[in-house]
Amino acid sequence: MHRNDLQRVVDHPHDHRFLNATSGEASMNSIMRLASRFGLAALLGLAAITSNATVTEYVHTDALGSIVAVTDLNRAVIERREYEPFGEQLSPAVQNGPGYTGHAQDAATGLAYMQQRYYDPSVGRFLSSDPDPVEVTYGSNANRYFYAASNPYSAIDPNGRRCISLNSDSPFCARRDIYSAFDRGVSGSTRFFAAAALTVEYLANADIPLANLGAGWLSPSAEADQFLRIVSRDLFTLNGLTFSQIYEGFLGGPRLDARLVSMEQTAVQERLDALPEQKRNRIIDSVNAAFARRGLASNFSESDARYNRVLDRVEEALGRAIDFGKQSDREAIGNALIKDLRDSGACTVTGTRIRSC
Repeated sequence: MHRNDLQRVVDHPHDHRFLNATSGEASMNSIMRLASRFGLAALLGLAAITSNATVTEYVHTDALGSIVAVTDLNRAVIERREYEPFGEQLSPAVQNGPGYTGHAQDAATGLAYMQQRYYDPSVGRFLSSDPDPVEVTYGSNANRYFYAASNPYSAIDPNGRRCISLNSDSPFCARRDIYSAFDRGVSGSTRFFAAAALTVEYLANADIPLANLGAGWLSPSAEADQFLRIVSRDLFTLNGLTFSQIYEGFLGGPRLDARLVSMEQTAVQERLDALPEQKRNRIIDSVNAAFARRGLASNFSESDARYNRVLDRVEEALGRAIDFGKQSDREAIGNALIKDLRDSGACTVTGTRIRSC
């Protein structure tokens, strides 16, 4: 039997009833409380009504929204789930109900229902063509059956129509794209803007849901995060003016990369020095702590891993941990990023690498 949206609902353990976050429809015998982000239903809890009592269970998801654990009221883990990268469930056996990226799974077929079409996680492909037209700028959905642009680590397909990055609404991602365009315009003179693009992409991963479980940045405190956002916004304005000067031929010459890095980090230092001492120290300590934790999740995306390798080399050259409060340390990071870009011959920041924006 199927609902009017074609979701299979028979043979469900516990005789569950679903509540759809967008339509409000309910069917069978349980209720899921859902919260919505990026169009993806994020499952919070489950009330299973049996013949004798109501059993409340709490589900825990990863950054993609996939259920990875279930706990009871006593916080005891009663189920753990493991998936292949494209969503095939390794353990336990697939049951009807939410699973990979929060979408409804069908135990009988192994398929996932993603609202607009069915998805087969065993092959990483949809069973029908994408109803959206081809995205003409990048051709990212040119293959009409691909799932998440073949990048299931940092992208999702919330409704079967088009993949989105987990942090697609982050202002850092928009700046990354513009910095990359700047780089293409003046890459013969400087790779400063490519390094800036890599930096804001690194910051963007703090905007991924549950970033502290997956992203290489492992977010600093809210206070430090706010400071970084304000500084990034102000630097974007400054760097836009700098790009115009370079593009029009008013700024150039030897050691341009290092001069641009120094100019930018002088502006950052002015922002730090303007803070009350205690607040400045808290922000510096928080960012330094985030630097120290970076290795815990450096495999989340290749761009993160690459950035972290550069930070490792900077610390090796310094002979100590990076201190965000020191302008010379921040300049060392910027210059090392540019050197890495030049040495690798990268035409773009991410190229064919995994994109986290």
